[in-house]
Amino acid sequence: MQDPGSITSRLLLSISAAVLVAIGLGTLVAYQRTPPFAIFLIWYSAITAAVSICSARYIQYQRVFERAMIVARRKFERRKTGLAKFLRKKIRPRIDFCEGLDRVCRRSYELIVDAHSQRTDEYRYITFYGAAHLSTPDAEFEEYGSVGGSGEVSPYQQYVGAIEAATGDKVRMRRYMRLFRDKEFDKRSPGVQREYVHWLKGQHNMLSRNPNYILADVVRAPKWGSTIARIITHVAIMEITGNGEAAVVITDNHLGETIRRAARDSVIGRDAKNEPDYYGQAPGCKTPDQFKAYYLELEKRILTKPTTDEEARA
Repeated sequence: MQDPGSITSRLLLSISAAVLVAIGLGTLVAYQRTPPFAIFLIWYSAITAAVSICSARYIQYQRVFERAMIVARRKFERRKTGLAKFLRKKIRPRIDFCEGLDRVCRRSYELIVDAHSQRTDEYRYITFYGAAHLSTPDAEFEEYGSVGGSGEVSPYQQYVGAIEAATGDKVRMRRYMRLFRDKEFDKRSPGVQREYVHWLKGQHNMLSRNPNYILADVVRAPKWGSTIARIITHVAIMEITGNGEAAVVITDNHLGETIRRAARDSVIGRDAKNEPDYYGQAPGCKTPDQFKAYYLELEKRILTKPTTDEEARA
C-alpha cells in the first residue's frame, strides 16, 4: 500500500511537468520568429533544468525510502518474533502439556539442562519424586536412534545425557521414592524385575559419582513406575504419568520453590513412625555400597527364576 503523501507528490510533479511542456510548446509556436524568443529560451531551459533536478532527487529519495522501509520492516518482524519467543519462555506462570514419550523426554531434558545452567548455586538443584518409566524398550532402541548410523540422538538419550552431565558436575539432586521390598519385587514379572534392577544400577552410579546426590527411600513417596512422578527445579514443576506418555509442566519461580518445600514436608513427615532411609555420600546416609548390596540381592532373586518373554507390568 502506497503512502497518500507519496501519491500526491507524484501527481503534483506530473502536473508541473505537463504544464511546463505545454507552456514551452505554446511559447515556441508564438515567439519562435521574434526577438524575445532567446530570452524565453534561457528562462525555459533554467526552469526545465530545475524541475528535472527536483524530479531526479525525488525519485532517488523514493528509492532510498523504499529500501529503508524494507529493512525496517524486516527488523521489526525479527524483533516481533524474538519478543514473542521471549514472552512465551519468560512469562510466569506458564502451563505446558507434553504428549508422547519423545516430547516428555525432551521437556525433561530441557528442565535438567536449565537447572544445571543456573548461575546462582542456590538455584542449581533437581528434585525427583518417584521414577517415571521414560526408558525405551530394547526392541525399539534402534528406532529411537543410537549414536552412529544417521548420527541422531533420541530424546530419551538427550535426557540421559543431561542427567549424566548434571551428575558429573555434581549438581545438587534429591530423589524421594519407595523402593520395592522383597514381596513387592517378587510380584512383578521377570521383565519388570530386570528393568527395575537395571534402573537401580544407574542410581548406584549416580550415588557413587555425585556427593550431592541423595536418594531417600520413603514409604509415603511414589514407587518406581507408579502412575505419577514429579521433577521439580527452581523454575518449573513437571508432573509425569508413570508410563511417560504425558506430562504437565508449570513454569514459575515462586511456585516451584513453594511446591518443593511442601512436597518434601508431606513426604518426609513430622514425627513419622517410618523414618526415611537415605542413600548417598552425605553424613548420616547409607553408603552407595549398601545401596549396591540391596540391588544385588534383588538380582539374585531374578537369576534363580526361569526367564519368560513376558514384559508386561504387574
